[in-house]
Amino acid sequence: MKFELNEDTAVLVAVGTATILVLGMVAYTAMQPKPTEHFFALYLLGPSQMATGYPKEVRRGESVGLYVGVYNSMGRAEWVRVLVKIGANATSIPTDGNPSSAPAVMIYERILLSNQTWEFYASIPVDVPVGHNYQLMFELWYLNEQSNRYTFDGRWTQIWLNVTS
Repeated sequence: MKFELNEDTAVLVAVGTATILVLGMVAYTAMQPKPTEHFFALYLLGPSQMATGYPKEVRRGESVGLYVGVYNSMGRAEWVRVLVKIGANATSIPTDGNPSSAPAVMIYERILLSNQTWEFYASIPVDVPVGHNYQLMFELWYLNEQSNRYTFDGRWTQIWLNVTS
């Protein structure tokens, strides 16, 4: 029996080939791993471990208590550091990946596994002159493997305090 290529057969072969190509592309796309975004998250909670009730006023020499949280979504274990700084109006806040120029008053550090959250209570002594509008800043740093130095991640948060006598 001899096979003849007529118009109906050509259309059938073209549709079959197109179907196989489309199904192959769909299967290939479905089997590819989803791209993941690597990031850290830094957050503050009030003394009752809620996103409310942040202190607004503190007496000079007393401590402010807050909960600090760090989440690691970098896809691997990371050594992280949280620097706590107190700045006045003239102190620069972190911008464009540069940390604040205020000195650190407390440092907390820990190794975080991938997808792990570290939430801890921080009691920060406030020993600055009496005044208004102090910034209690929290900066996130991580250990850079290439330089073997801590690098500011660019993530930071703050609350404002009035310091009384």
